[in-house]
Amino acid sequence: GPNTMVGDEAYPPYQRPPLSKAYLLGSFERPRLFLKANNYYAETGCTLLLNTSAKAVHRAEQTVELTDGRILAYDKLLLTTGAYTINHTLYPKAPYNLEKDFAPVSLLASISFLVIVPPSLPAKNLQELIALAKAKPGTLNCAHSGPGTTAHLGCEMLKSAAKIDIVPIPYKGTVPAIIDVVAGQAQLMFAVMQGGLPQGKAGKLRAVAITGKKRHPSIPEVQTISEAGYAGADFVTWNGIHIPVKTPKAIVAKLNAEFDRILKLPDVKDRMFDLGLDPVGGSAESFGTFVKEDIARWAKVIKEANVKAEQ
Repeated sequence: GPNTMVGDEAYPPYQRPPLSKAYLLGSFERPRLFLKANNYYAETGCTLLLNTSAKAVHRAEQTVELTDGRILAYDKLLLTTGAYTINHTLYPKAPYNLEKDFAPVSLLASISFLVIVPPSLPAKNLQELIALAKAKPGTLNCAHSGPGTTAHLGCEMLKSAAKIDIVPIPYKGTVPAIIDVVAGQAQLMFAVMQGGLPQGKAGKLRAVAITGKKRHPSIPEVQTISEAGYAGADFVTWNGIHIPVKTPKAIVAKLNAEFDRILKLPDVKDRMFDLGLDPVGGSAESFGTFVKEDIARWAKVIKEANVKAEQ
């Protein structure tokens, strides 16, 4: 079979497993999001193949097998992420449209970003960082992992909301960007929780704000962007499940219920929190509303900042 892409990484070619074997391919960066996967699929007799190529899923033939109301096999699910709602505007000529070609099934997790600075920067919170940026316009570099990424758009959103002149600087990935912030070569960055949290806890970086609507239990002392006075600049990235739009609603409902159930398992929730992921769940309809709002949020930022996709 083909390589399955997740972000910038490719998993090795795979063969479709027999229905009797539990199988999970493709979750948030690694197949570790559903940490209860083996027990879950043993319980339900479920084979779940998450195909992360939107083009491939859209062109695939629809097949469904159900036994006793349980999912027996389903390989036409698409793992979606926050990049899809950004790319909706960045790539208007893409061969698929997330809203028209796919139906929402489940919002699995939301992931906040941390606004991080080097410990040497004289800013203990977001208000002090904004004051420093206003005192020294054009001198603070905001590192990010590439044009059109969530980290880049976070820089642009903060620039607009706080009316400051900071300079977005692209890097070839998150790791080199964080390294330069640690070294003080860049003065701030929007880092996804998994990337910024370990460095912050080690004292190599300082988190001055979190982009989600609520403080995170792993770093309760860090204020939200809204609490700092910039309510319009809060955002998250996310993981979800979509399915070809012609799928019967009854099947969507059954899939939604299954994902909702596993997201409520205590050990899954605990481990997701440890990874900086907030389990969400909820109805397929609420996920659809969330996607519409996320598309509109990033479309506004992209157009106002004249952000172009990297060629």
